[in-house]
Amino acid sequence: AVMSMIWMGWGTIAQSMYLAYPTWDNSDIALLGNWGEICFLIFAVPASWLVDTHGARVSGLVCSGVMLVGAGVRCLQWLFLDHQDSGTIFKVLAHIGGILNGTMGPFVVTIPSVVSSLWFPPNERTLATGISWLLLESGNALGFIIGPLMVHLPNMNETLEFNSTHNHAEQIHTIKLQVMYFMFLHA
Repeated sequence: AVMSMIWMGWGTIAQSMYLAYPTWDNSDIALLGNWGEICFLIFAVPASWLVDTHGARVSGLVCSGVMLVGAGVRCLQWLFLDHQDSGTIFKVLAHIGGILNGTMGPFVVTIPSVVSSLWFPPNERTLATGISWLLLESGNALGFIIGPLMVHLPNMNETLEFNSTHNHAEQIHTIKLQVMYFMFLHA
């Protein structure tokens, strides 16, 4: 569920990202959402090899560890919230995190079937695999729900009055903090 939530989260907070980080654009948000599919194609064979040769436990630990690092590297933005190049720094950190998270996609879709075939009798495997896929897809839904709840888009009337320097800086800082809390949730 966490991997799906990480993928789906960017599109739901895109407008707030554009206000907080003016160097971000549609292509950045789109690429962050697509790293999973891109990396899946590249790492499908190595992931299958690791699961076949080292089993579900080692593969699961590798997957969890790399996903933790991928989600955690995005949280380093906390150190650069007020830096003049915070948008560029966060963009680099987010793409690194997206690539690391995306490389684990083959594990996330392979390991549940392996675990259900190892742990469950034949008459329960379909149910076990189905439940794991249900949980994976629930991450997609949670990404659409949690993102807008945590990262608020300023009211359009406030946006039109964005010329007030104090108000603008305060709103930008608030959005950046909300985005960071959203990143912390993933980690």
